[in-house]
Amino acid sequence: MKRQHPIWLVVPSVVALTAALPPRPAMAQPSPEAPADATTEPTPEQPEAATASEPTPSPSPSVAAETADPPPAAEATASATIEPTDTGAETSASVTTDDETSAEASADEATEPDAAVTDSTDTEDAGEAEPKWTDNFSIGAFADAYFSLNTNFPRPQGGNNVLRAFDGANGFSLAWAGLNTAYEGERAAATIDLRFGTGPNAGWADDSIPGIQHVKQAFGTWHALPDGKLSFDFGRFDTIYGAEVAESWQNHNYTRGGLYNLAQPFWHTGLRVSSQLTDKLGITGMLVNGWGHIVDNNTAKSLGLQLGFTPSDVFGLYVGYLGGAESDDVDAETGAEIEGANWDLRHLADVVMTVNVKKFSLAFNADYIFDDTPTGTQQWAGAMLSAGYQALPWMGIAARGEYLFDPDGFMSGVESNNLATGTLTLDFLPADMVTLRLEGRGDGSTTAIFPTGSAPPSTDPDMPGTPDLRQYQFTVTLGMVVHSF
Repeated sequence: MKRQHPIWLVVPSVVALTAALPPRPAMAQPSPEAPADATTEPTPEQPEAATASEPTPSPSPSVAAETADPPPAAEATASATIEPTDTGAETSASVTTDDETSAEASADEATEPDAAVTDSTDTEDAGEAEPKWTDNFSIGAFADAYFSLNTNFPRPQGGNNVLRAFDGANGFSLAWAGLNTAYEGERAAATIDLRFGTGPNAGWADDSIPGIQHVKQAFGTWHALPDGKLSFDFGRFDTIYGAEVAESWQNHNYTRGGLYNLAQPFWHTGLRVSSQLTDKLGITGMLVNGWGHIVDNNTAKSLGLQLGFTPSDVFGLYVGYLGGAESDDVDAETGAEIEGANWDLRHLADVVMTVNVKKFSLAFNADYIFDDTPTGTQQWAGAMLSAGYQALPWMGIAARGEYLFDPDGFMSGVESNNLATGTLTLDFLPADMVTLRLEGRGDGSTTAIFPTGSAPPSTDPDMPGTPDLRQYQFTVTLGMVVHSF
């Protein structure tokens, strides 16, 4: 997870909120021809809306995808044709026979003038079910587990894959499991995303509030204008910065990079406003409690802004800024106010570029952070480049490289230190909603910070032994995710 510093860091974008099983595209079907006996002009007693010549609605993509052997067009038409009511059928037949029968039918119509119309209307209403309020709800779930082997063989097994986000343990482990729920109305929406496992416990908690680490997102939305022209989100939501996100299968690689985990915020609490100015240009603004605080640690607020430019499906460019005070304004021990803490600002500049060309995709992300604190200033920066190629429908390959500058030790805990990571991932899709990834990753540091073996015994309980440290670690990870979104 992102390591917890004096001001805890936190995940980039998308929220997208979601949740149902991903539909397969349905094959377009030509409109079936109406049966010959259904072309008769409708009588006044049999309105056009109830005739069999009306085309039946096409099945939804998910239904079409589940149908193994679709019936021929003629059979599909016959099965979907709305049958006329008994009264309407008898009247139609009488009109086409002899005069005596026609006269008898006319007498029946005179005594029951509304019968055919009523029955036909009922038939039409029965074919169109009224929407239910539950139709606006969506739900999705996933489980993400992995096996990791660190060639430094650090002890103990848990937490010694240093500087990692959700794969900090060796051996078998559960990264996390998730449940996403959402309600999407015409003008209002609500989103709740819950997470369980070792991932949230690695640093998702904040402000010592019991259980809050399980809440990844919880916010309400008001669509002030339709079609995404103006929306307001209020609550706790994912960050808008960075190229990678918390859900592993939505990135190029299984493990999250150092830039995501060490340099950027995960989430925010406050107000988010988004507007799609044109079909190519969007803007998002935030007024929040800074970097990952349910309860703020000072009276100041952080202001964020991001511009997104997407001239086509191939290219996207996102430029963002976040600025605000991140230091405690009250001394935790004495309760005294820390002078100037609300004016010592942290500044984040973030740039993301994406390219998608058929089977190839690329993502670039760069960040620079300058942090002014009551005790001095600190800064850190980094860049990441990842690429993926979908060689076959069931197999792909991806790679990522990063370099991080940490002169003041904010990310690694060691001053005058630089970090580098390199990752190669094989991606397998053996079945719908199943993602398997086999990954090799190397991490390097200009200072020895990666533990190897176990710490030597110590005779002083107040001075535990320190394990041998190296300037590198290499891990092999097999991750499996089953997901409905």
